[in-house]
Amino acid sequence: MIDDIYVIDDFLPQKLADQIETMFLGRDMNWKLIMDVTYPFDITKNESNKKQIPACSSTYYDDRFGGPIEPVLFFATIPIVHMGLQKINYKEDYKPFRMRSFLQFPIKRDNPEEYNNIHVDDNRPHIAFLYYVNDSDGDTVLFNQ
Repeated sequence: MIDDIYVIDDFLPQKLADQIETMFLGRDMNWKLIMDVTYPFDITKNESNKKQIPACSSTYYDDRFGGPIEPVLFFATIPIVHMGLQKINYKEDYKPFRMRSFLQFPIKRDNPEEYNNIHVDDNRPHIAFLYYVNDSDGDTVLFNQ
């Protein structure tokens, strides 16, 4: 597994990045409302008693459901994984077990230093890719745990 954090800017060919952006921001995208973006499958643990952060989500690959759920999205975005791993010279075999996207809206907070609910994406050893289709309204904070 990879213990380091890599930030790789602008690594996709522009044409592919534009196609992905058009797909995710287009009218045919199958978004579903979730009550808290930090927990999958709409589990509302909210252990921190913070406000929940609603967003829209689309899971398009999950090995628990036999693989691609939305094959068009899966095959359009799997190059992000391949090219990202190439950029960090990752040579081991890998197989995705979940690929999903989020459409999160700007958040107005009383305290701008407050984080979303802190969470772990999965308890299995894994590599996580965060790919921003467009700009973000704030920092992505990663914790060493």
